Amino acid sequence: APYKVMALFGKAFLKEKDERRRKVFFYAFNELCRPLRKEPNSSYSKVMRHASWGFLKTMTRGTELLSQAERAYYPRFLRRHSSSSDEASFIWRAAGESKDTKEWQERLTRWEAALMS
Repeated sequence: APYKVMALFGKAFLKEKDERRRKVFFYAFNELCRPLRKEPNSSYSKVMRHASWGFLKTMTRGTELLSQAERAYYPRFLRRHSSSSDEASFIWRAAGESKDTKEWQERLTRWEAALMS
């Protein structure tokens, strides 16, 4: 199910013409990542992170739809999702404190670079 959900998110993101609505998909995606950090080594968390990577790659395929400001917004949100807190997004923290944390955050760093190019 995670692969289907993330594929639908990706399709909807690419079809949406309104920046505010695209951000809603990203916020919802962030919330879907919230529980992953609690049991980062579970099979579900690993599958969900892999499916999530598919959604993020889909976002990079649609960069021509995004303004420079919007492309800069998502990486900023990834690293700090609230102006009242210095905490990173649930997306960034989805691997929790697990053996996969470094790899997940390296992938996200590559995604940021692809989105900005």
